[in-house]
Amino acid sequence: MRSMMRIYSMQMGAANPKNMLTMRLNLPEQKYPNADGRLRFYEQLQTKLASVPGVQSVAIASHLPVNGLFDWDFQIEGQPPVEKGKRPSTGGVVTSPGYFQTLGTKLIGGRTFTEQDGLPGRTVAIVNQCFAAKYFANQDPVGRRIRLLKDDKKEEPWLTIVGVSPDVRQNNPMDDHLETVVYVPLRQDTPQFINVMARTSVQPSTLATAFRKQVQELDQDLPAFGVRSLKEQFAQQRWAFRVFGSIFVGFSIFALALSALGIYAVIDYSMNQRTPEIGLRVALGVSTMNVMRLVLSKGALQLGIGLALGLAGSFAITRFIKAILVDVSPTDPLTFGVVAGLLILAAALASVVPARRAARVDPVIALRYE
Repeated sequence: MRSMMRIYSMQMGAANPKNMLTMRLNLPEQKYPNADGRLRFYEQLQTKLASVPGVQSVAIASHLPVNGLFDWDFQIEGQPPVEKGKRPSTGGVVTSPGYFQTLGTKLIGGRTFTEQDGLPGRTVAIVNQCFAAKYFANQDPVGRRIRLLKDDKKEEPWLTIVGVSPDVRQNNPMDDHLETVVYVPLRQDTPQFINVMARTSVQPSTLATAFRKQVQELDQDLPAFGVRSLKEQFAQQRWAFRVFGSIFVGFSIFALALSALGIYAVIDYSMNQRTPEIGLRVALGVSTMNVMRLVLSKGALQLGIGLALGLAGSFAITRFIKAILVDVSPTDPLTFGVVAGLLILAAALASVVPARRAARVDPVIALRYE
């Protein structure tokens, strides 16, 4: 339950998902075999979508927030080359100019991409705050150069870092850490597939038809996928957690209620069996407080043994579910504390109620029963 709550409270980092419409396109290689043709299509599409009433800004990216990223090896200028397999790697996202503006984020340092970035002699990159902290600690990364190592047979150009962005979550919600990310201009690396993001002044869903229409006007054979808001995209990423999380929530509540009820029933039955004994003690002059203390100490001993065995078993077993937990330790103290507290409360009620009832029993009646 705690893990599912963490996933649903998880934010996309610096991204602002409000009033954001997204759309995914995959250009067929036969029709768009080269980068120039793809770039021309993307630029035309971006211009047409920006003219749709209700659209404030439009950007293109290879990956949406919380929807993955490329995995690139890289080299930092001034550091010795490292053999393949031992190179540092980072996540990568290809974006158009205006990406961070559309996403609703402001750079921490430097500048965003311009239309000239990606041309020969203007190969640049933007790194996120996590990348800057990891590889340029206590230094300003703006102006430094890195090289992406995508193909050993082709020497990639050096990229000048022109900006540092806030951290935007790109990886799966199951990962409990923010990854390093390098952003490169769309003109510099033009993929077959892209995601369109548009910030709107109206409800994003009302523009879905208009967006599909603009795509059809450019290429009537090209389908548009996933035309939905960024919030809906994020929710879709978490659907498995929602379904299975709800099932586990039901199971856990049922198991906890069953445990509490079982403890209550066992201790209540035990106390009722001791009613004659308690009546006899009262007849011999034992005070009600002493009777309560006796009963509670018995219940506490049984509960202590049960909790010790249960906690030991839980600590041993929960390590096997570590892989499916998100930002929650298998030995999360709050979870164990709440569950133990509820069971202690159930046991206390089970001890106090019958003990008070037994302490009020007429000793004569109790002795006659005995």
